[in-house]
Amino acid sequence: MSAADHAKAIAKLMKALRAKYTPDPVVERDPIVELVYAFLLWDAPSTKANAAMRRLEESFVDMNELRVSRPAEVMASLGKTYPRLEERVLRMRETLRDLYKREHAVSLAKAAEMPKRDARSYLETLEGITPFIAARVALVALGAHAIPIEERLMGKLVAGGVFTEDTPIDKAAGLLERYIPAEEGVESHLLLQALSEDTSFDPETLLSTKKSRSRSTKSTTTKKAGTRKRTRSRAASS
Repeated sequence: MSAADHAKAIAKLMKALRAKYTPDPVVERDPIVELVYAFLLWDAPSTKANAAMRRLEESFVDMNELRVSRPAEVMASLGKTYPRLEERVLRMRETLRDLYKREHAVSLAKAAEMPKRDARSYLETLEGITPFIAARVALVALGAHAIPIEERLMGKLVAGGVFTEDTPIDKAAGLLERYIPAEEGVESHLLLQALSEDTSFDPETLLSTKKSRSRSTKSTTTKKAGTRKRTRSRAASS
């Protein structure tokens, strides 16, 4: 696909996702808490991640206690059916330990003071972290432009014709970041996350801008999103 083809496909994709989904807004968290949440969200449904985050906050005093806890304790808090359980917990532990080794604290305060591009690079060099997790934290907690993408989402974007099967996932992320404006980064991430979790996904209609019959979450990400929802409701009733 040419650059023009990619730009057109991504613009069409985002228009279609706005017509299909109204995701919940991002919950504001301390950057270090967002880091842990991003580990829970990586390759897992947000419903599971939200419930798991609550369990971790109930089980551990803070993120430093989480760092020094035995992997078995953390895995028990998440539950044995959590996706990629052992890998997830070991990666998270490795990242928190590396962060503590660098900063002598379990904190992203230093990264938060860096230029946004440097902050993202800092995250990407942490031991154990994945590109999805680094991008999510950079975008949501540190204000950098990033579009988190993992295998589950990539599979749907390939099936829907946005990317070809031979497109590397890092290249796909780079293309999304190039053609999605920075000011739309958070909204776009939430829409893509909704797509990745959509169990009724139909690749034939991915790029369609027709309204979905299935209901999405009720909350809105921005006032503009809420306006779109009300406009659609008025149209439906006319």
